[in-house]
Amino acid sequence: MMKSFLFRLRFAIKNIIKFPGRSLVVFFTMTISVALFILVMCMNNVLYQIMYNYAQERYLNVDMTLTYDSNSDARILSSRKIEEEYQDYYNFSACFFNYYSLVSADGDDFYSQVFSASVSDLENVIDYDLDTLFATEAFITQSLADEYSLSVGDTITLYVMGTELNYTIKQIVSDRGLFADNSIFVRKKELIEAFYGPTTYIGNIIYFDLKDINNADDLITQLGNDTEYGDFVATTTIDFDKINASTASASAIYIGVGLIILVVIIFVLNSLFPLLFKDFQQQIGVIQILGGNHRFSLSIWVLQFLLFGLLAIPLGVGMAYVLFSQGAEVVEIATPIVLQSDLVMIAMGLFVVFIGTEVIGRYVQLTHHSAVAISYDRRYRTVKSKRILLVVSAFLLIIQLLVHPFAEQYNALVTVILILLIIFSFSDVALELIGGAAKKAKKSSAFSIYGAKNLHENVTIHNSMKVALISAIAIAVTMTTWVFVNTETEKNTAKIIGNYILTNIVNYDVDIKNDIAESYALDSIDEAIVYQNTTMHFIYHGNEKRDNVMFFISIPYENMGLYFDFEYEGDVATKLADTETPYVVLPYTLAKMNNLAIGDQIIMELSREIPTMTFTIAGFIETNFDEIIFSNLYLLDANTTSELTNSLFINTIAADDTIKNDLIKEYAARMYYLVELDDMTTDIKEQIMELTDYISIIILAVSCALVVVIINNSLLAFYAMKSDYAKMIILGLSISELRRQLVREILILAIIVMLASGVGAFFIIDNLGALMLFGKYYKIIEASVFEVVGRVLVGVVAFVISYGIYLFKIKSINAIEEIRKY
Repeated sequence: MMKSFLFRLRFAIKNIIKFPGRSLVVFFTMTISVALFILVMCMNNVLYQIMYNYAQERYLNVDMTLTYDSNSDARILSSRKIEEEYQDYYNFSACFFNYYSLVSADGDDFYSQVFSASVSDLENVIDYDLDTLFATEAFITQSLADEYSLSVGDTITLYVMGTELNYTIKQIVSDRGLFADNSIFVRKKELIEAFYGPTTYIGNIIYFDLKDINNADDLITQLGNDTEYGDFVATTTIDFDKINASTASASAIYIGVGLIILVVIIFVLNSLFPLLFKDFQQQIGVIQILGGNHRFSLSIWVLQFLLFGLLAIPLGVGMAYVLFSQGAEVVEIATPIVLQSDLVMIAMGLFVVFIGTEVIGRYVQLTHHSAVAISYDRRYRTVKSKRILLVVSAFLLIIQLLVHPFAEQYNALVTVILILLIIFSFSDVALELIGGAAKKAKKSSAFSIYGAKNLHENVTIHNSMKVALISAIAIAVTMTTWVFVNTETEKNTAKIIGNYILTNIVNYDVDIKNDIAESYALDSIDEAIVYQNTTMHFIYHGNEKRDNVMFFISIPYENMGLYFDFEYEGDVATKLADTETPYVVLPYTLAKMNNLAIGDQIIMELSREIPTMTFTIAGFIETNFDEIIFSNLYLLDANTTSELTNSLFINTIAADDTIKNDLIKEYAARMYYLVELDDMTTDIKEQIMELTDYISIIILAVSCALVVVIINNSLLAFYAMKSDYAKMIILGLSISELRRQLVREILILAIIVMLASGVGAFFIIDNLGALMLFGKYYKIIEASVFEVVGRVLVGVVAFVISYGIYLFKIKSINAIEEIRKY
């Protein structure tokens, strides 16, 4: 038995090394397919790891924080009771006073986060040993030092309530944990005295390293019930609900991409077997004539693919892992990425099952023919006409687009499936018609005799075109998604046209507005209500659902156009001017993903003063920025005393950083925040930056892999057609004439690929947003016809280049050797 196995193994190895070029192409195609399978299967889990590791690396030993609520009047807390009554819960607690300050250094003015506590507190928080620090000294981060060319011994100036505090840089600390980016650390005792006079135990945030993270909920509950801390917010630093939500939303963006990639993989793997079919069927026929049985032949074929798989699977897994890991390093995630073993096994299992099904299916087909027939039959397989499929698919698509019989995401899925059927059948029918017409040409030529016949019915040519077609679509879809991810923030920012917002104002007094208006050259200044990190309650498919929204803004509608350039759906102007009924205007995407309509009611958790309030949806904001809600809360009769006013929107007459710097100097120490309005979306971008950049890397890698797939497939087509080309050469056709014929074939194929993939990509891109609804997410992803054509052209060019290699390899054909096979 062992001898028989070794003989079969040698037979399989000989098959592989006998055609090294073809074997390498098969091997690389299988490797890339494995890598793509794993990318699709593991993407969601890896995105979760990126989000988790980002939070973990930021907070290091810190498990929980207690700090002020931006929507509450309470700003300063005392740590004395924490140290006296709650010490059983934590290994350490560190009370910091942090704020954003204007900083001057060597002629530069910049905005920086200032941390203040004891040095030992900072050491605990960032798990790092530091130098001793004196009252007039500061630590700064390496990032800050690099950006402004600062060195140890340089002087920096902080501004506190109009007072200048000078510090000498004592140590430059490598960015670590919370102390990163443009950050400064000074001793809290002296800084807090500049704010509030001599005092101890106070700050505005406490960091905890808990003894048992499982006790976090218990501690949060106790602090919430404590009268001293009830007005503050206690949260764990690792918010699993937020991580899951962020991962789901990021994954949803790529649902369409993943779907198309899976289709590509199926087509690529399916195309391998017809290209290998001819040589293997003759080999089986010869083996059977010589006395071998079907099982012997099958075992050789299985061993052959087993050998490919033994190398391709680990290499494909390795490629996927390297891509995931290198992407994490690029976005500065230090924690190693771990591929979830069960997902990898599922991906490999799907790959093996698909290969096994193809091997057995092709083998069963061969057993239905006699040994003599299959040993001498070198004819290519022919394509069955797809005209009926084309007509039926087109008819169903028209019905689908007119009637929309299902929920939106299912309509989108059906549309994508029908479009794929249409473009595949169209490509077959187009080649059939063109080939048929060319065969009837009055003037005979190599093309009309042989090339036209290939176009008309040769399954190898048709499959090669389909792989190029679906790969071109996948490249266009992935590139469109990549462009969307990288430009969406800029598009949203362009809709925010105001200059500044002074927010988090406690105990608002109209004198603040008047002082600013009288002191600076302003174009406009408007009172507003702004709540951050609000919660929306609503009914979704019969169940109550909660969704967090970062900004809730109420400003008179007639003034909104001074600060926001959004377009709206619905009678927004009238309803936002209503002084009796509370209304909100939601982003269209937020409403879409939650199945909300104009006239529906939602409940908002806004602040401690307004724990819950019911609003009616007045209309929608036409934007992908789903972290903003507009309301008429400011105008409601119940709020005419302006007790809820906590923000000022400001437009300056001319660009002048002096106004910005003066306002920061005056109000930052009170923990009022002066924010450039377009930074509202930038803040959101920074939160998802690690995902955006990471996915961009993955998408570009996938696009490159698809280009390689197109080239590999064309090379496989060449190896499958070599013997036919050899016959033509033996019959007297010159290499140059053969190349001219092939150029005509390539041009026809490229034109069909361009037309079909362009139409397919346009329809699929148009339905990407609806497909995201499967992930409970929605974005409006658009691309112009010219953009789609340009991105499809990448795949078409790769296809043409691959056939350029094809043409080059024609001269390597040994015609005598090819026709002597078997």
